[in-house]
Amino acid sequence: MPEKEASRRTKKNLPVCPFCGGRHIAAYLRGMPAYSEELMKAIDDGEIILGGCCISGNDPRWHCHDCKKDFGRPPVFFRNKGPQKPEDIVGVDFGVGGFFDGYHTVRIRSSGDEHAICISTPYLSFEWQNLYIREFTQKEWNALKKLLFDRCFIHEWKKLYNNRCVLDGTQWEVILTFRNGKKHEIEGSNDYPGTWDKLDRYMKKYVKEFYTVKCQLADKLRYAYLFRQDPEIYLSFLEYIKTLSDSPDQDPLKNSFAVCFVAFQEDGREYTYLDRKREFHKGDLVRVPVGNRGDETIGKVTAVGEFTIDNMPYPFEKMKPVIELAGREDHDLSL
Repeated sequence: MPEKEASRRTKKNLPVCPFCGGRHIAAYLRGMPAYSEELMKAIDDGEIILGGCCISGNDPRWHCHDCKKDFGRPPVFFRNKGPQKPEDIVGVDFGVGGFFDGYHTVRIRSSGDEHAICISTPYLSFEWQNLYIREFTQKEWNALKKLLFDRCFIHEWKKLYNNRCVLDGTQWEVILTFRNGKKHEIEGSNDYPGTWDKLDRYMKKYVKEFYTVKCQLADKLRYAYLFRQDPEIYLSFLEYIKTLSDSPDQDPLKNSFAVCFVAFQEDGREYTYLDRKREFHKGDLVRVPVGNRGDETIGKVTAVGEFTIDNMPYPFEKMKPVIELAGREDHDLSL
């Protein structure tokens, strides 16, 4: 690092210690320094530490005055068993939550120039109607890796953080998957590395996106193949498609789906429901779920139609299926 660049660093752009979260950080200056008044002042103020003339290629860039530890070494994983570097990463998994708030999961996958992000809601992981998937841009992918290694120094985190004094609270995990199939797993329970907040804030913005952006099944189908190495997600996806289509092996975006328009006695308004087996007809009394809790009620089929994903009368991912034909005891509820 040139002397002028090192001496111009301010507290605002200095990193945070990944071990203790300290902000009293000094930069190492290696090689033969060109002494100046500015450099000497930076050394006296503890902003720069002379690291000697020998450079190994695995030297730390920073020193924390608070915990007395060095950090900022080049990120290399499995150094003695087939070294893997940031450019070899093909997947990043991030999960955090607890008993009362549920567990949010953010999964990011990369395949060549294509990347995808998957976010699942608490308690409902791997149910496709409760997943949000979209393209993860190259710019986002590069920014994520810069955050992980240049700001969080995740390669210097311990593999386990555990506060034994708290029995419940918050649990979390981060998993890095590499091109050779190896995984670097980090987990914690009510204890965190010093740079945890940076990653936590970054990932939570995508969790927030889940709740604010309208999910589209087309996105889920388009990027689903990137999650084939996650058996639970991919098998759940396949099963979900099979329940909705007579031809699950074809392009799902071209499949047609049967939709029932159902009216209720209370207000006469029509609502749309999926007819998975194409077994209902106009005039049938059917039992259908209503509301967020899925309470059952009786309605009358006023029309039946065939639609593709592109021309659905109601957002596909929000439509519920008809449960069954109403029994004889329900026929006195005629509309």
